Amino acid sequence: MIRKAKKSDVASVARIHALCFPENDSTKYGEKFLQGYYLGVFKSKNSTSFVCEVDNSVVGFIVGGVNKQKLSRQVLLNSNDSFFINIFWNVLKDPRKNLIKYWIYAKNYVLPRKDIFYSDSTAALDSLAVMKSYRGEGIAKNLTQEFLNDLRNKDIVTCRLGVEIDNIPARKFYEKIGFKKANKDGSIYIFDLKKNR
Repeated sequence: MIRKAKKSDVASVARIHALCFPENDSTKYGEKFLQGYYLGVFKSKNSTSFVCEVDNSVVGFIVGGVNKQKLSRQVLLNSNDSFFINIFWNVLKDPRKNLIKYWIYAKNYVLPRKDIFYSDSTAALDSLAVMKSYRGEGIAKNLTQEFLNDLRNKDIVTCRLGVEIDNIPARKFYEKIGFKKANKDGSIYIFDLKKNR
């Protein structure tokens, strides 16, 4: 069953994130960081996030939202104290590396910027994950379709996502759904919600 994500899903989604993306920086920042982040996302009014439940357990999720810049600001405002404490400890562990990463995030997603992808008619798909034992059952496709349908209902024009260049399965998956490469290396994809009805 696919349904809207809610605050009570935070621990499950953070656990699935950690299992599916073990090498991701946000996973390396720790469980409290992930939980604080997803709490902020699920409390955000700009969030468009869903989970897939099987036998009352969350087995997959898709997270994103309208106007990535506003969404990122709301995540920061809606996260709990342990999220910020975790950021502080991560900076202390490796100040140079982590300050640079946090600055890049702030510069791209929090500070004011005039960019077409930061408007109320655009959205970002930030993360999609399905537990390994449930892959191949169409869950990722169903989550993505629910996500895109929700954006259409909000009159969103385009959806953008980023994919690691070497993640060929993810790139093929998004291309099959209708996302188009937006840059040479194929790390940015765009879905035109007006064309793909």
